[in-house]
Amino acid sequence: MAAMESPSKTSEGNTLNRMISRAQGHAPRSEQVKTVGTWLLAGLVIVAVGGTAVVGISIILAFVVPLLIFFSPVLIPLGIVLFLAAAGTVSAVGSGILAISGISWLYNYCNGRDPPGANRVDAARERIVCTAREFKEWASNYSSQMRAAPSA
Repeated sequence: MAAMESPSKTSEGNTLNRMISRAQGHAPRSEQVKTVGTWLLAGLVIVAVGGTAVVGISIILAFVVPLLIFFSPVLIPLGIVLFLAAAGTVSAVGSGILAISGISWLYNYCNGRDPPGANRVDAARERIVCTAREFKEWASNYSSQMRAAPSA
C-alpha cells in the first residue's frame, strides 16, 4: 500500500512544488510592498483626518446655528454696517493711493523724468497742436474766401 500511495503523493508534491515556485516567481519585491504599505497608511491618515474634520464641523454647527438664528436680528444689520464701513474705507484708501500716484506721475512728467506713458501723452499733445494748426489754417482760408466773395 505504501508503494501505491507513494506515486500519488509524489505527483501531488511535484504539483504543489511547481505551484509554490510559480507563486514565488510572481511575488512582489520588498520595495513594492513598502510603497503599497506607505500609500495605504497615508490613505488611512487622510481618511481619519477627514472624518475627524467632518465630525468636528458637525458638532460646531449643531451649537452655532441656533445661536446664529437667535442673534440674527442683531447680526444682520451689524454685518451690513460693517460691510459698508469696510467698503467705504477701501474706496477712500484706493482713491488716496490713486491721487498720490497721479500727482507723482505728473510731478515726474513736468520735471522731465519721462514716467511710463509719457510718450503717449506727448503724441496726443502733438496731435492736438497739429489739429489746432490745421483748423486755424482752414478758418483763415475760409474767412478770406468769404471776404473775397461778392455779396449777393
